[in-house]
Amino acid sequence: MTNIRKQTEAMHNVINSIKSSRTESDILTFVKDEFGCIYSADGLRLIKMTDSKVKSYTVKDTVQVICDNAFSDCKQLRTIELPNSLITIGLKAFANCRMLRNVTLPQSLQHIAAHAFEECNSLKSITIPQSVKVISYNAFAHCSKLTNVDIQAQIDFIPAMCFHSCTSLQSVSLPHSLTTIGCNAFGSCTALAYIELPHNVNAILPSAFINCTALHEIQIPKSVTHIPANCFARCTSLENIHLQNPTTEIDPTAFAYTKKVKKQYINKISVINQ
Repeated sequence: MTNIRKQTEAMHNVINSIKSSRTESDILTFVKDEFGCIYSADGLRLIKMTDSKVKSYTVKDTVQVICDNAFSDCKQLRTIELPNSLITIGLKAFANCRMLRNVTLPQSLQHIAAHAFEECNSLKSITIPQSVKVISYNAFAHCSKLTNVDIQAQIDFIPAMCFHSCTSLQSVSLPHSLTTIGCNAFGSCTALAYIELPHNVNAILPSAFINCTALHEIQIPKSVTHIPANCFARCTSLENIHLQNPTTEIDPTAFAYTKKVKKQYINKISVINQ
């Protein structure tokens, strides 16, 4: 668990170093464009879209930071064009933009903060570019129409609740650099039938895939030495479990309520079906 703590601490250190909240200078010297969007005086920070009924918007090509809550609750926003200068998308920046359908994340982007796109219920596909260094918790949680996720970023950690309750998610491409899948990262992704875990994955945290009711097959890499509590619990379609490491330790609740698990696995896995 030491490596996981180090990963978590490193991620939090990066997040804490990101200045995506509004500053006193932002409040005192801001400028507003003709669409009601507020920027810092130097044009590097998009502070807030004041028109909650905006349907489409192009962010200025000087912007490096989209601040916390900048577009949150813009429930009619359908499209957003992000500049190649963008480095950081702040906390809840696009949260609850329920009509947002099209987002292309630029190759300059490095940080996606917590809850950044949570409850973007019309978003169908997202590609996370190679430039991204940190994705924080709940970043895409509850995106109910999200079907495809392509993570090109060479990250090593998918944080807690990152894609939780993306109930239409069917396809996920994970990077070979990935080593850790966080708690509930894919929990309640009820349309996810299969996911390939990269061979470098060595830690799958509790409840990582809980209630993935369509998941029917999973390969556990050789590098995984422990499958923790509720990791695949309530994956009611799960039949085939391929353990590449015969010495992998398995928590008694790891595969709880998985009634379809084939008999050859019962001796290795304690399955709770009550």
